[in-house]
Amino acid sequence: MTPSTTARAVREFRRLARLLLSRERPDRDAAWVVWQIRALYREIPDLALTLEDVQEAFELDDDTSNLVLKTLTDVGFLRADGPRFVAAS
Repeated sequence: MTPSTTARAVREFRRLARLLLSRERPDRDAAWVVWQIRALYREIPDLALTLEDVQEAFELDDDTSNLVLKTLTDVGFLRADGPRFVAAS
């Protein structure tokens, strides 16, 4: 994966995340964010997000962001690649 491919994927992720957050969702929780991130990785296969990307895009605190990424890693959906998380498959 080239840096330009990663940058394009992250830009697309941020665009889609903004669309998701623009919808009223008062009951948004960690499970909802996990579901949304799974959907975004399926939509954008080259996506490689950092903890900070997830925090910023979904307006999450440190603990929730870590929980979301740990959950997705533990179930084998994501894997760490340095500071970024990429699709495991």
